[in-house]
Amino acid sequence: MAGTATKKSVKAKHRFEDVANELKKILGAYAGKCQVSEGTSMGYALLMKNASYKGKPLFFAATRAGKAYASFHLMPLYVFPELVERVSPELRRRMQGKACFNFSTPPDKTLTADLKKITKVGFDKFSELTSEKVKDLLKRS
Repeated sequence: MAGTATKKSVKAKHRFEDVANELKKILGAYAGKCQVSEGTSMGYALLMKNASYKGKPLFFAATRAGKAYASFHLMPLYVFPELVERVSPELRRRMQGKACFNFSTPPDKTLTADLKKITKVGFDKFSELTSEKVKDLLKRS
């Protein structure tokens, strides 16, 4: 029995890695404009080059394969909560917390388009930030 459970968990892990890789493609458009971080607990992460917080580059977005799903994290939704209003109802159903979307299967074309749209809006907002603006924003929250 233990061998069967292990095979299932390995198969599930690979499936969620495949989902995370599909989500990673959405972030690919921003890889040249951001600092890329891979192999961390966050999986594949993008950090902004134009702003920092406490001496570290500002976290923009990430994808990560977990045990039960793959996650797409988009920090602009946390920093600018008004952006959540632009998230489609279909995508919002997958939202966990303030800035994370979970997927157990690759997103369909509609969800992919929605993720691309909100990611672009978020990137545009984050591109306008400076380290000083980040401090001011965080003081208000």
